[in-house]
Amino acid sequence: LLPQGVTINVGDPGAVETNIELMTHFKKKLGCCFCCFKKVNSMRTPDVGCRPLLHIIGSRAMDNVSGQYVDWGRKKPKLIKRKPVPMEYYPDFGMGTAPS
Repeated sequence: LLPQGVTINVGDPGAVETNIELMTHFKKKLGCCFCCFKKVNSMRTPDVGCRPLLHIIGSRAMDNVSGQYVDWGRKKPKLIKRKPVPMEYYPDFGMGTAPS
């Protein structure tokens, strides 16, 4: 049981271009083709990718919501605001149930 006021939710920022080691490696290896890699993978900037996560931690709409998955789209760079769903579902994959 969680203490009062504590919630556990999962957020998915989608593919985000950052300066982590793996991303730097891809940038070096792909060179000028990296912009195509970003487009194909629908990569977002960090300020866009963090919005679903900021929604989880700061939105009044998430007060007392726990055990939910927040996915604002993974297949396009533009955010698609969706309501939280139970963690075993993935909205971008036809609401299929995760294998267990």
